[in-house]
Amino acid sequence: MIDPSVKMLCALVPSPDTPVGAGSDALWRDLANTFNFPFPNSFRSLIDVYGSGGFFDEIGIVSPFSPYRSFVEWHEDNLANSYPDIFRTFRSGADEGLLQIGGDSNGGTLFLLLKDGDASTLVYANREQDEMHIDRNGIASYLFSIADGQQFPPSYGPNNPLLSKRTFVPDKPSIV
Repeated sequence: MIDPSVKMLCALVPSPDTPVGAGSDALWRDLANTFNFPFPNSFRSLIDVYGSGGFFDEIGIVSPFSPYRSFVEWHEDNLANSYPDIFRTFRSGADEGLLQIGGDSNGGTLFLLLKDGDASTLVYANREQDEMHIDRNGIASYLFSIADGQQFPPSYGPNNPLLSKRTFVPDKPSIV
């Protein structure tokens, strides 16, 4: 069942006909076992409807099932290099930690907060600008509020023309 927040987002930002890296129930179960927590329906729905790609030409979301990159390796490499204190907490098996799910072109990183079995809280962090934003409504609601002009990533400022495009572009293979 598609999460209501993803349905609202689809009304403003059209989803692709074929999402890159959509999951099945079996894939989501395996992933939950790998990371030792259940992924929230809002994130699952977002990935199953949109897949990996970029919103507004600015905010990228990575599907755990992307055929173009390993979600686990991408998460661990980026987190270990950019946020070593958080990475240590996550890898230690502690009850709290962050799981990186995307980022923006302004240096911001998007995480799901892993705490008390509720992973619907989104954390936006930008180390370069020393800022953090918490959204307890989840990733799809966060993206909807940007598309609707209700809020913006802190490092962009209000009415930023870069976020005015109501678009989603699916990931494509990298050319090296």
